[in-house]
Amino acid sequence: MLKVLTCLTVDHDLRLVAVAAAICAIGSLVAMRLFMRARASDGILRRQWLVMAGTAAGTATWTTHFLAMLAFAPDLSTGYDPFLTTISLLIAVVGMTLAFIVAGWSSTGFHPWLGGALAGLSISAMHYIGMAGFRVAGTVQWETGYVAASVTASIALGMVAIHLTRWPDTIRGRYGAAVAFVLAICSLHFTGMAAVTILPDPLVEVPLGAVPKQVMVLFIAAASALVLAIGIAAYFADKSARGEGQARLRRLANAAIEGLIIVKENRIVDVNTSFEELTGCKRDQIVGKSLFDNFLTVEGGVAPPAGALKSEGVLRGEGGRLIPVEVLSKPADILAGGRVYSVRDLTEQKTAEGRIHYLAHFDALTGLPNRSSFLERLAAEISEAQEKNESFALLSFDLDRFKEANDMLGHAAGDLVLNDIARRFKAALNTSEYAARFGGDEFFAILPDAGSPQQVVAFAERILAHLRAPMTIEGNELFIGASVGIALFPADARTAPELMANADLALYRAKDRADGRACFFESDMDFEVRERRNLTRDLRLALAQGQFELYYQPQSRLTDNRTVGYEALIRWHHPQRGLVSPAGFIPIAEETGLIVQIGEWVLREACATAASWAEPYRIAVNLSPVQFSQGGLTETVHAVLVATGLSPKRLELEVTESLLMSDPDMALHTLRRLKALGVSVAMDDFGTGYSSLSTLQSFPFDKIKIDRSFLDKLGKHHKSASIIRAVLALGRSLEIPVLAEGIETKAHLDFLKDEGCDEAQGYFLGRPMPQAMMFPETSAHPGEVESLRRKGFAPS
Repeated sequence: MLKVLTCLTVDHDLRLVAVAAAICAIGSLVAMRLFMRARASDGILRRQWLVMAGTAAGTATWTTHFLAMLAFAPDLSTGYDPFLTTISLLIAVVGMTLAFIVAGWSSTGFHPWLGGALAGLSISAMHYIGMAGFRVAGTVQWETGYVAASVTASIALGMVAIHLTRWPDTIRGRYGAAVAFVLAICSLHFTGMAAVTILPDPLVEVPLGAVPKQVMVLFIAAASALVLAIGIAAYFADKSARGEGQARLRRLANAAIEGLIIVKENRIVDVNTSFEELTGCKRDQIVGKSLFDNFLTVEGGVAPPAGALKSEGVLRGEGGRLIPVEVLSKPADILAGGRVYSVRDLTEQKTAEGRIHYLAHFDALTGLPNRSSFLERLAAEISEAQEKNESFALLSFDLDRFKEANDMLGHAAGDLVLNDIARRFKAALNTSEYAARFGGDEFFAILPDAGSPQQVVAFAERILAHLRAPMTIEGNELFIGASVGIALFPADARTAPELMANADLALYRAKDRADGRACFFESDMDFEVRERRNLTRDLRLALAQGQFELYYQPQSRLTDNRTVGYEALIRWHHPQRGLVSPAGFIPIAEETGLIVQIGEWVLREACATAASWAEPYRIAVNLSPVQFSQGGLTETVHAVLVATGLSPKRLELEVTESLLMSDPDMALHTLRRLKALGVSVAMDDFGTGYSSLSTLQSFPFDKIKIDRSFLDKLGKHHKSASIIRAVLALGRSLEIPVLAEGIETKAHLDFLKDEGCDEAQGYFLGRPMPQAMMFPETSAHPGEVESLRRKGFAPS
């Protein structure tokens, strides 16, 4: 080491050494910059940068060597072999270019190290070939130890220099690589020169063809100019390329819909215009700030976990506005150690998802939880109650007069009613309580941790009090109210379907009871439901198996007590239950739709029977509202009349006012078509439903039938007689005959005669009887007639 320092300070002109060092530093800096630029490029541009880097590095190495040789002063005549001197320059340029090509294959692995080693070997080869061309008037001796040390140092420092270029945007990359390369060149030269000993020899002369120092200065100046020219050209080319690239990147970035952010060490380096628009902040307000401290929070924490490429988060905009975003990130190719983040506004997506979630769990009309949400909540309540060994109550609500309001005021008003009901449910509930709309006018409520029946009743009464309060809809004051059935978990059921079914059973009992009180489930209700299901099943078989029969009750004219017609009444002869009353199966038939087939059978059978009578008695047949709603009723009646041969004038169809309420236009249209066939139409059960003068005015009924309930109360309720007189007076004023049902006593008959009633029917005038008992002399076998007599039937 001492010899190297002595060689440097004693044997060299330090002024020229300083110039050599300056040229070496400039050339190394230019070469390393060009190589790092080549790494960031591709294609032909990459190759061009590599050639320029190799040329700059090789030329700088050669220039440094020969400037240092000019500074070497052995006090002897010297010169330089032109061929070997030229070869040393070519070796330096080609070797350096090859070293950069190898190192540039990959920024990781062994390629940078191999390229660095080749750079050190190129420096060594250039030096010792150049020294081989050195001519001096003496003998040159070498110390191999210094030669080996110089080559080793050059290779090691060359590897360090190339390795440091992996961080082009850091200080160690920008300047550390150049410093290492300078040391690789200088350590090689001065350690190698320390290995040289020159022994003057008068017999050795400098060849005449050797290049003298004075000429060598010109070559070195040209080489130095070349290095400077390459450096200046590279600077402007790099600046231009970077400017164009940055402009192109910014145009592309600004064209992106997503917000783009370049971040290094958690500081924002640049953003595009989409990010500015998204946050509402200008670029100069954003750049330099911490992305995750000032703008972005991702799922799971302030900053994304290491290696996370995609996540969702919240972007904080101007004024504290929170924007849901999707965040994607990747390493920034244009900025070592940086990352590029892309943020996409998810506001519309989240709004749509929220809307979808809302529609999936809440009723669109009322805003209450819907059927799906209720079933999830019920399952959760059951699970929690089982874990904690607690009980809870399930309440099933059904609005009492909603259908009437919906029919009278229309569906739009019905929706307003449901909205008001939902608002009242919400107002009645406390924090832990729950209510949902199950469908139509059905609602469920849950009372968690129901400690006692009294607590459940208080909960039900609280809700009912809200629901029973009057409401005003489109100027109409309505009293809707509700019925409620209650089932307790686990006392009444342990599964959701059973609990709901039992709450509904209790609800049906509450509606039948009609006293406005909540009804708890009882075990006998389940028996009633099973009975109803069995009856429904048997009803489906009854028509096919001929279990129905028609009985006929006479209708008499009160002026002369003559029979003028009969009403056909259906009876069901059940094989196990015996004779089943119509009140026991007609409601079930209407609910299941079987009434359409049964009604057609009754119509056909009654018309066929009446057509066989010797006397042209009128035959009255009841029609269900369900038959009207199914359509095709007029065609069915016409087909039956044609098939049976019954005169339309003898057929009287009895309808109730309720069918005119659900769809009055359709019902009146059907009634007019029926009258066009020639049949008569009677309003049955007048005074019990929605009787009004407008109903009689809308359609010219052929008869009014007073319901039997008014005669049952005659003598017991003073208003019954007044109502009967009013209906009779109404019939006379409208010239519509009136028939009274339920004549059970002579007092009933006398009252109606005195008041001028037109017709009547009832047990006092004649019990319903089968066809065989009506006309026994022509219609039945004598044995059959006797059997009927024993059952209590008497011929007319």
